[in-house]
Amino acid sequence: MSDCGITNLADCIPEKMAEYLLNLINAPLKPLLNLTKGLLTEPVNVEIFKHL
Repeated sequence: MSDCGITNLADCIPEKMAEYLLNLINAPLKPLLNLTKGLLTEPVNVEIFKHL
């Protein structure tokens, strides 16, 4: 997209407001997503089942 300027404020303002709202909604979800990613990518320790 083009950068914001005086000539295209009608396109720029709603785009920036939507971007801000989306960031506001997604901000609380980022730690949860990082935690889920960490749990899914961590290698599994199977040593605790060795005695079985």
